[in-house]
Amino acid sequence: MSRSRTRTALLLCLIGLAASLALATGATVIDGPADTLADDRVAIQPADGPNGEYAYLDGDDELVIDVSPTNPNLDGEFEGVNVNSRTAFGDVFTVTYTADELAHVWIEHDVDGLSFVVSDDSDEGYRSIESEEHNVTLGPNATASVGVVVDTTDEDAVPGTLSESAFGIHARVADPATEPSDFGGERDETGSTGPVTTVTAPSPSERVFVAENVDDGDTVRFDAGEMELAGAAVSLDRLDLLGASTRSYELEAAGSPDAFADAGPLEADDDPRPLAYLALAYDLDANDVEGLRLLFSAEPAYLDDTATALGDVTLYRLAADGEWAELDADGVDERVVELRGSPADRDHFSATSEGLSVFAVAAHVPRIHATGASLPDGSVDAGEETVVDVDVENRGGAAGERSLTLAADGEAIATRAVRLDPDASTTVSFPVTMADPGVYELTVEGLGAGDDALAAGTLTVGSPDAGDGAGTGSEADVTETPEDAGNAGEGGGANGDTAGSADTSTPTDEPGGLGLSGVAGLVLLLVVVTVAVPVVRRIGGS
Repeated sequence: MSRSRTRTALLLCLIGLAASLALATGATVIDGPADTLADDRVAIQPADGPNGEYAYLDGDDELVIDVSPTNPNLDGEFEGVNVNSRTAFGDVFTVTYTADELAHVWIEHDVDGLSFVVSDDSDEGYRSIESEEHNVTLGPNATASVGVVVDTTDEDAVPGTLSESAFGIHARVADPATEPSDFGGERDETGSTGPVTTVTAPSPSERVFVAENVDDGDTVRFDAGEMELAGAAVSLDRLDLLGASTRSYELEAAGSPDAFADAGPLEADDDPRPLAYLALAYDLDANDVEGLRLLFSAEPAYLDDTATALGDVTLYRLAADGEWAELDADGVDERVVELRGSPADRDHFSATSEGLSVFAVAAHVPRIHATGASLPDGSVDAGEETVVDVDVENRGGAAGERSLTLAADGEAIATRAVRLDPDASTTVSFPVTMADPGVYELTVEGLGAGDDALAAGTLTVGSPDAGDGAGTGSEADVTETPEDAGNAGEGGGANGDTAGSADTSTPTDEPGGLGLSGVAGLVLLLVVVTVAVPVVRRIGGS
């Protein structure tokens, strides 16, 4: 069988896993059966949740971890671990310690490319428990959920069926006065056995979290079990109360897609869009709490339908002064999601608050608005271009794009797309050319939701031939025919004195030159005079 084929069909068998356990209780070492150890003080079982399918008890009650296609719990579509990859499987099996002492628990093995881990709050989301130095400490009746990390990038790792001698789970009683517990608190001289928690669900959108036996500074985790905040679209998955000094307390959580009446809707800078709300009621002093960590998730289809990018999802808290304060909400890495056994078909987020209050899951969105429009040249001829300038800004907390439309008398004539980063602004120019004369009211449309069309100005478009037409008509009014010229000459001769009086009494501007019509009239007049002179002489001589 080739190495690459072996990697793809990975099978990890912890045969007789419990048989290699060495549990030290004073001077006695007790070997237990396969699934329970040390007179039932330690129990090893497949974990609840989706990743628990990778573990099962075989016919001999021996725990088997199987991430190969041969796993009887998995459907036929599973093809095993990918080659040249590093894959984390969280919450595969559990180790429960039922004795009255604190105990260090760790796992030892010599298998390349394999790690046993438990979840924590590091950047990776998990840590190794493969030595006594890096153990997990369990209190009485406490359980650790163990995962595995498989690294097939290691050329020396040839995973296959592994013998029972390859693994050992070890537990050693710890000093209760000095050793903190990773799971289940610590036992001290007062008899404390660590926090005991219960979670009840009155409805899909409500949870009641109760913690007892809490020591000062303990972090108490509550599994909210995908409590609905906005139906199944947005849910609260886990709530961690950090450093509470109250011995016991109760928190009631309620989710809603709408704002709670006592708190009012989300109002904050950049005008974020609320996705869901979470309200907490509690019987402890909030000032005695170091913080609250919230893990929440959303359906990818819901985020797509609402055009919400993963990086734009955030969380707000209603502060004591009535103002909404934004928290640092981060996406949870896929490896951490898998390690925790959280649903892989959702997008997961985490945020930490310094106080308890009402919270709003929200999304930064673009808020693009036109703030003004101008028409520098409001009077042009038909066919002549002018420009409308529109000032645009993004008041939202996310980058975005919007299409602006310029309309004339309500009819769209041009469209421009503008994209802006948060708090950015620009000027969009619309070239405008109208073919027909007239008066047009220009407006800008396609603005933000609730915005009316923005008036850009009144554009007056004239006819390009209006000036030439007026000049031609004036010339037509003064053009004379030859007959008119003759009559004018005769009239001028009969009324010469009157014409001369008009010239002196009413000065007029003289033309700088003689037109063709004037020359023709003058020639005609000379001809008439020349003919008339001989006739007069002839009459006079007879």
